Amino acid sequence: MDDILSTVINNWLDRGLSNGAYLSKDDQENGDFSKTYTIKTEVPLSETHYARIKHGLRPKAIEDKWYAYFDDGRINFLRSWTGHKIYEAEIRKSETDYLIAEIIVERDASIYSCVVDEEDTWSFRFLLVRGILGYDVKRSHNHGSVNDALKDWSTFGNLTIS
Repeated sequence: MDDILSTVINNWLDRGLSNGAYLSKDDQENGDFSKTYTIKTEVPLSETHYARIKHGLRPKAIEDKWYAYFDDGRINFLRSWTGHKIYEAEIRKSETDYLIAEIIVERDASIYSCVVDEEDTWSFRFLLVRGILGYDVKRSHNHGSVNDALKDWSTFGNLTIS
C-alpha cells in the first residue's frame, strides 16, 4: 500500500469509522508499568507504517511471546503470557511523516531484567519492524553463538524464525 492510500485510510479511520479490526488494550488482560525509564531515540515512520502499527500484533501460539496494541497515539508492547507492559512509545506526526522520539521501558527487575538502553532500543525496533511491519530482519547484532540463539528464542519466540 502506498503512502497516499495509507493517508486516506488513516484519516478515515481516525474519524472514528473503524470496523473494529484493531487490537486494543481491552483485548488482553494487562497492567501498567511498575517502574518506568525513558530512552531517547529517533524512529521515522511512513504513513504505511503508521497504518500497519494501528493493527497491533496478536499472538497466535504460545511461541509468540509478544502482544502489541495501539491506543491514543501510542504503541504498547506486552509479554503475551504475563500481560506485563514492557515498551510504550508515542507516535507523533512530524513535518513529513511520523516519528517515535522516545521509548518508555519497564525497569522493575522482577518483571523485566534488561537494563541496557541499546539492547532495549534494538529490541523495541525489532518488535516493531519484524513483528508489526513484517520486514525480514535478523538479530544481526548478536554474534551467532548457541547462547545468543537461545536468548533470542526466549525473548522473541517465533519472530526469530525466518
